[in-house]
Amino acid sequence: MKLQARTVLFYGIISLIIFEAFNSFGLRNSVFKLLKYLITLIVFLICANDIKNDLKEKKSLDYIFELKRIAIVLVVFFSISIFKVYQVKVFTYKTIEELMQLTIPFVYTFFIINFMSLEDIMKLMKYVLGLSLIAYVLSIGLDKFTIANFLSISFFNSYSPFESADFAEISSSLSAFFIYYRKKSPKAAIISFIFCFLVFKRMLLLQLFVLAFISILNLSDKKVNNIVMWGTKFFFIISTFFFYFLLKQENSWLFNKYTGMDIGDFTMGRVYRLWYPLKEYVSYGFGSTSNVLGHNLELDLIKILIEIGVIGLIIFICCYLDLARNNFYSFVIMGGIFGNLLFASCLTSTVGWIFRLICIAAIFYKRDELNCNEDENTEYIGNEYI
Repeated sequence: MKLQARTVLFYGIISLIIFEAFNSFGLRNSVFKLLKYLITLIVFLICANDIKNDLKEKKSLDYIFELKRIAIVLVVFFSISIFKVYQVKVFTYKTIEELMQLTIPFVYTFFIINFMSLEDIMKLMKYVLGLSLIAYVLSIGLDKFTIANFLSISFFNSYSPFESADFAEISSSLSAFFIYYRKKSPKAAIISFIFCFLVFKRMLLLQLFVLAFISILNLSDKKVNNIVMWGTKFFFIISTFFFYFLLKQENSWLFNKYTGMDIGDFTMGRVYRLWYPLKEYVSYGFGSTSNVLGHNLELDLIKILIEIGVIGLIIFICCYLDLARNNFYSFVIMGGIFGNLLFASCLTSTVGWIFRLICIAAIFYKRDELNCNEDENTEYIGNEYI
């Protein structure tokens, strides 16, 4: 029964937020990670059983296009990884872990889009916003929220005492969702906007202001021309190669000469990971740079290029940009994320991708529900969540 699946999905998502809160408090360990994956597996098994019943009744399912896109990426990444493992004779479990981190957001979104109405999704996102805000404030510390600290925020120096890498993806995804649905929930839109502003990540903040601007101008649902879509794909493919060229130690002087900036400062020190720990690096598949460094490279498109190669990079960029489905608002979301993927990291941010994909999918698949009258006979979850 669908009510059961929706309730399980709700608690599954809430559990992920709780685990993210633990991470922000410094409580990172293998037990929490294993428990998170175990809960996710249970949620997926319960929902898969309901999907099986729908298929028996020959009901149509949404989000198939997107599942095909991530399936292509996974097959390409896995196949190339296996080939490289065979060549180098080295394997890391990081390959499987990071492929799972790519997969989980799509599966969660598939179930949510098929089992939840727009009102259900709105309620879920509000719960997530509330819990995330509480966790964020506690992780930063109540004592930091002073007038002096607010006045010390500087765009020029890119400084904020409230900055948080742990909540960057969640806050930006939630703000993107609520800005689009600002007329249905104006308070949540304002709160999520402030939340994202406080977290203070430059690329995500820029995206936030652009989304707010096009939303106010009622441009959100404009269709993006296919030529623009393909041009954007080509742009990010070329940009990745060009940026990687500049990041190489022997070419870094070009960046310094023509921008007047130090490339180490621009990349916040990430470039040195390419120069030293990865200087003699030979790829043995997806996740191998994480295995060598002991943490993420934090230059995601560069990571894909050096781990999987040109084919993997092209497939990834084309498939992920297709998720926008030519919707202008979704296109801006994905454009901002690709900027972040090029200069920073969010590729394996499972929770952030869940809410980002929910936002994009709801825009496309729940459009008919947006203007429905609230008094219409809609099945709500209500207190079933409690």
